[in-house]
Amino acid sequence: MPCIICVFVNTLVTVVLFVTGAEKVGMPGISHGLISRGPIELVEFFNNSANDDLADELAAQQDSE
Repeated sequence: MPCIICVFVNTLVTVVLFVTGAEKVGMPGISHGLISRGPIELVEFFNNSANDDLADELAAQQDSE
């Protein structure tokens, strides 16, 4: 069973990171509330964006051949 303090600290650290990241890109700190599924949603967004960029780049290379 996980330590309840550890769970609280991990959650707090995650929120602090979201707030800091949002403020770094010019968004209000409260924006972290928009990310309902937590860190995995950011990972999923980045992964999908990278895959889209790669598909565009490969299509452009194929068109130029």
